[in-house]
Amino acid sequence: MNLSLALAFERSWNRTVRMLFRPFDLGKWCSIGFAAFLSEGLAKSWGGGTSYKSGGHGGVSPDVSAALHRIADFLSHPVWGTLIILLLSFLCVLALVVLWLNCRGRFVFLDNVVHERAAIAEPWRRYRAQGNSLFLFTLVSLVVCGAVLLFITLPVLPAILDAAANGRWKALAMIAIGGWIIALIPVATLIACFFLFLYQFVVPLMFRHQIGVRAAWGRFLGLLGQHPLHFLGFALGYLLLSVLFAGAVVAVGLATCCIGFMIMGLPYIGSVVLLPVEVLFRGLGPEVLSQFGPDYFQFGPPSSTSAPA
Repeated sequence: MNLSLALAFERSWNRTVRMLFRPFDLGKWCSIGFAAFLSEGLAKSWGGGTSYKSGGHGGVSPDVSAALHRIADFLSHPVWGTLIILLLSFLCVLALVVLWLNCRGRFVFLDNVVHERAAIAEPWRRYRAQGNSLFLFTLVSLVVCGAVLLFITLPVLPAILDAAANGRWKALAMIAIGGWIIALIPVATLIACFFLFLYQFVVPLMFRHQIGVRAAWGRFLGLLGQHPLHFLGFALGYLLLSVLFAGAVVAVGLATCCIGFMIMGLPYIGSVVLLPVEVLFRGLGPEVLSQFGPDYFQFGPPSSTSAPA
């Protein structure tokens, strides 16, 4: 069987144009944009980065041991330590709520794309069981992936700390970081493919048959075992498309003197502005599944029969 990513892209592109521009309806955009925000933008709005600058030309190494002692003293303080613990607990609970909303929102947004409509409440209720199943599975998966990454990273930390304490920071740190990167690349690639297949194929199978995440994984793994190269090609093509669209977003942001970056970075507003891209990418996986036949995915009204979760 010949699977075509180009055909999936063409069909998803046509659907995006038909949904959002024929005709253009600002109210519909805002409603579908909210579904996209629940599905994609809500989790992305939690992303952030911190930049560090290294200054000075002297060979003075930071006193890592003293810094760790200061941190321990701060955390052991009866007031500040308690506040930090409460703050971290609140952030953990908030992260769980965001993840739960994200998992429920994925089915709402997929329903909007499949039926080319703007609806929130009805798909939110209908796919409650699937959203909760995806939430628990995603939470466990994130914990396992985090443990694996931590297991790979921990052996590097003593080398870096020792290099900092003994004034041989540059040589030993580069060796340690180089080894860490070599070990990290294949693991990170597998994790990225795992979550790509989860959201692009497993979630649509859950949606199509109204089944739980484990049953959907069973269906998908059967396809993956029969067509591994096709799905590997999809992953590479998806990466290429992501890079191209990311480059276009960067170009727009720079052309607008970074005003575009600020607008696209706003919660919900960014999802509305980038809605054509979100709709296009959301349709790619289901379009590939539909090439296997209606038993795997079918655009339009959902099946009247559903399998048990």
